[in-house]
Parts: sequence; C-alpha cells; structure tokens
Amino acid sequence: MRRARRSIGRVGPVSFLAAALAAGLCACGSKEEPRAPEAKPPKARAEAAKSAPVDAAPKSTERYAASNILIAYAGAEKAAPSVTRSKEEAKALADQLYGRISAGEDFGALADRYSDGPERGHAGRLGVFSTAKMLPAISRTIAGLVEGEVAKPVESAMGYHVLRRDKIEEIYVAEIVVAFKGAQNAPAKVTRSREEAQSLAGEAGAAARAPGAAFGDAVAKYSDHPTRERGGIVGRVFRGLLPPSLDVLAFSLAPGEIGGPLEMANGFTIVRRLPEAKVRHILLAYSGAARAPKGVTRSREQAASLAAEVLQKIERGDDFAGVATAYSDCPSKERGGDLGVVAEGTMTPRFDAAVFSLAPGERSGVVETEFGFHVMERLR
Repeated sequence: MRRARRSIGRVGPVSFLAAALAAGLCACGSKEEPRAPEAKPPKARAEAAKSAPVDAAPKSTERYAASNILIAYAGAEKAAPSVTRSKEEAKALADQLYGRISAGEDFGALADRYSDGPERGHAGRLGVFSTAKMLPAISRTIAGLVEGEVAKPVESAMGYHVLRRDKIEEIYVAEIVVAFKGAQNAPAKVTRSREEAQSLAGEAGAAARAPGAAFGDAVAKYSDHPTRERGGIVGRVFRGLLPPSLDVLAFSLAPGEIGGPLEMANGFTIVRRLPEAKVRHILLAYSGAARAPKGVTRSREQAASLAAEVLQKIERGDDFAGVATAYSDCPSKERGGDLGVVAEGTMTPRFDAAVFSLAPGERSGVVETEFGFHVMERLR
C-alpha cells in the first residue's frame, strides 16, 4: 500500500529530501515509485560492507543506530591522501579519544574535530542500519552495547573506530522548498531574488497552515523541489543526519505540525512532520488487480465475497494474524499482516484515507483499492 519511503543517508545542505527512502514492508499497495534499500549507509560504511567476509557478520535484520569516530592511518583502506599518521599513532589517538569521552567530553564535538570518516560534520552519526549491512567487527560491537554506551576502539581495515550505540529516532516528513536564483541546485526557470523567495516562502507557510488547508496543495503551488511531484513527501529521516538547523526544526515538531520557513543552501524550506500509524491488513487480490501475485485467478467479485467472509471471521473473534497468514495475498502475511509504521500520504490514497480515519485499536470494514480488497486494523 505504500509509496517508497525515504531515509536520509549522508546529507549536505542541498536538500534533505534527496536521500534514499527506506524500503516498505509490503509492496502490494505501494504507488509506482522506485524503492530504495533500507537505511542507506554512508559511502565508507557501504564500501566496508562490500569487502567483508560473507559469513563473518551476524545475519541479523535487527536495526541499530550508532555514531562513529574513525581514526585512519596511512595505508589504511580508503584513507585520504592527507592522512599521514602511522597505525600506532592512530591507535594511540583512538585510545585517547575514548578516554576523553569516558571522562565526559562530548562525543559529537570530538567526532566533528577528529573523525576521518564521512560522519564528520554530523557529530559522528551513522544513522540506522541492520547489522548484516555493517562491517562484522563493528556490527558485533554495536550489537553488544546498550544505548548511550561507548565501546573501546575497534580495529577495521579502515582504521580504528570509537563507537557509540544511539537511540533510534526517526520521523516522516514532507516539505516545500522555495528556491531563488543562485541558490544551490535551483531550477533554471527560477529567476526570483532571495528576498522574493523569502517573502514567497512566508506566503507558502501561511497557506499550508491555514485552517482546513491541505499541505499537498501548498506544495503544488509553491515548491520548486522535485518532491512536489509526490505532494512534497520526503519519507523517513533519522536524527543527526540532516543539516543541524533543519534537524533541530524537524525533530521539534509534533505529528501534523508545520515548521519554517528555514533558509538552507537550496532556498527556504517549510517542513511538515507527518502523522504515523502502525497498521496490519489482509489483502484479497484478484486477476487483473494492480500487482496481483502470480497464481491469483479469482475474479473481482470472488475477491469481494472472500473479503467479506474474512471480515466476518475476525468479527466473530478469529485471530487477525492467523487469518492474515491463511488468506492474505500480501507478502506481509508472513508477519500476520503487519505493515509496521506508515506515514500519512505515503500509501495509495484510498488505503491511506481508511487507515488515518481509524482510531488506534479500530478495524476497518472491507476497503477496495486498485490492489484488491483490504481489511485493516490500526494498532496505534
């Protein structure tokens, strides 16, 4: 039911919307947009993962958040030409930094000053990832820490790492970007001045906040960013990986709240935090429905009838997860129909409207979308 959701990798001041969306749990109702891998790691981490022995890392899909200070040395894998310290000097510096952090110095400040990795400038934040996507030694180290704990330096082919396990903090957002001539990545058609853009952004913010206004309408009218084609939807972002002022703004918002305008390198940004829901569902597809699994031969009428029967089973007390496993045509059947957390505006419209009309604990009737007939339950 969902559109591809975006999660932020290494982001500069250009636009926090350009990073990859995390993959959804079920494709049976997603809109036709490309999917991206979950929690795309920074370049150095991705390259390290590629070089890791196939069977060396834990085969875990559990997700973690972490921060890293990388101390490279001359000759280490991916070390910049400017790195001239020896391996022994790198180890000594990593040990020194660990001691300073243990004594109370700020991890992020030290990461921004000393790290040789791409996390420098982002307080060492690596974002959110599964252990299977990390260098084995780092995966095991992070998995063995509690939130907030810092490990003694760990060696990899790239140098020595001082690692901290962080709390997973993620939200879903949409945006409006009002560009001006000379702004970073401004479309060629944009000729307005910075002052004109600032004024227009103020107008856009007022329009988006007006009683009864739809944020997507303001996006369509004012935004110069490519995300306007999907109602300004950015998707999932992780704390610490946005430009600092934008990170503070986005994570200060309550669900549904709008912040900004905030001036960034690419213009003035207005951001909305999207409401979220945890939902599970049962899909009864039919031959000819969008993305119907191979082997589904029932007609639309038969699917509608079966959906009604499924709803009756649940209403008389049958276990929702068990019914989903037995009847659903969505891959989420393997999880009892659980789609996880979804954000407003990221699903196909009729499914989206149905989910967000439910209160936590409520169940829908039979809802038809282009993918078939659904019975859904909002868990929170």
